[in-house]
Amino acid sequence: MTLSRLSADELGVLAAHIDHPWRLRLSRETRYAGSTRLERALRGVPGVKTRRALLLHFSRHGAAVLDVRPGDEGDVGDATLVAIGEDAFSGLHSPPPNLSKCTHLTTIGDRAFFHLTTPPDLSNCTHLTTIGVCAFYSLNTPPDLSHCTNLTTIGDKAFHRLRTPPGLSRCTNLTTIGHGAFYNLTTPPYLSHCTSLTTIGNAAFWCLTTPPDLSSCVHLTTIGNAAFWCLTTPPDLSSCTKLTTIGNLAFDHLTTPPDLSNCTKLTTIGSEAFCNLTTPPDLSNCTSLTTIGDNAFSNLTTPPDLSSCVHLTTIEDCAFTYLTTPPDLSNCTSLTTIGAKAFFHLTTPPDLSNCTSLTTIGAKAFFHLTTPPDLSNCTSLTTIGAKAFYSLKTPPDLSSCVHLTTIGSEAFYNLTTPPDLSHCANLAKIGDRAFYNLTTPPDLSSCVNQPTH
Repeated sequence: MTLSRLSADELGVLAAHIDHPWRLRLSRETRYAGSTRLERALRGVPGVKTRRALLLHFSRHGAAVLDVRPGDEGDVGDATLVAIGEDAFSGLHSPPPNLSKCTHLTTIGDRAFFHLTTPPDLSNCTHLTTIGVCAFYSLNTPPDLSHCTNLTTIGDKAFHRLRTPPGLSRCTNLTTIGHGAFYNLTTPPYLSHCTSLTTIGNAAFWCLTTPPDLSSCVHLTTIGNAAFWCLTTPPDLSSCTKLTTIGNLAFDHLTTPPDLSNCTKLTTIGSEAFCNLTTPPDLSNCTSLTTIGDNAFSNLTTPPDLSSCVHLTTIEDCAFTYLTTPPDLSNCTSLTTIGAKAFFHLTTPPDLSNCTSLTTIGAKAFFHLTTPPDLSNCTSLTTIGAKAFYSLKTPPDLSSCVHLTTIGSEAFYNLTTPPDLSHCANLAKIGDRAFYNLTTPPDLSSCVNQPTH
């Protein structure tokens, strides 16, 4: 039975019948007096006059779900708090008393205690499963969660301002730490028993410089964007065998990589995820990897081992922009995209001979190459971006690139020998100064669309 909304007056009447925050007195007169605003609020709700359990669901002004169990003939009802709804006590600055007696509490809703700076006593809330978004946003002192053994979810920004973590040592059922949940922590939380943890949200531990213990988080699948942005010491990911996603900027400040050797299900390394690494991570067993994001390893000069990344489809812009040694792409048969400046500083090309699915080589992707790559099997190639091979003097073999449609501006600016375009029947666009230094033009007679310049 639910009341969708109570007016401020009706809430005031209700408050008059509460002798402390979690015990509701409904006298015989209150139950039957048709003249009271409370009775009018309850009118039509089945079970009120039959003394059956009454469920009240207050909306934003006082959203608490009370399972009201009537008492003896004295008509004193014993209210057991089951859930505290959205914004229920968002205006409180001091914690409510006797919350420790609410042993049946399962849910603390979004912004429920938004302005509290001192935590309530949750030591007996053993059935608590969910702490909502911004629920304890303003807390300066951590609550005791050591007995919340059924806790599964800590919502976005739930403890945003805390610098000292709450005790999570017995939260063995915890699955989700939301976005910004512990944004300002300076001491890592104890996660070594959080064996059910699957998700660490965006910016969840933004300010930490020392990592939490993730060695027991065997079900962890997602590390969100900027989750550990300030870490200077890598976390132990050696047991995170189910990890699929490392988000953008996830480990932005690391210079030494975490152990990814057992992350066989890893599919995505986000933009700038490891942008300050000076030593490459071990990706030799990351056979499920599909995407390496923008600037993901932009500071590396030595490449990681990509020889087993047979499902790799995308190397995004500037992913390996400072490499001086080419990575092994010989088994990357699913590779479709090499982004802008992806290998900007390479002078020796990677092996692209088996990249039969490659469609796009981005702007300045191989700007400094002096030796042409093997494109003889790149039969799906459609686009060569602006300045992609700017420094080449000898052209790559384009004779098999039958689907090539676009050669970008200054793509082959310094060529002295024309490329073979005789099979590029679909070529429709040759950019400005694409072959600026040629004295002999390439053969365009087979280009049925007669490319524009």
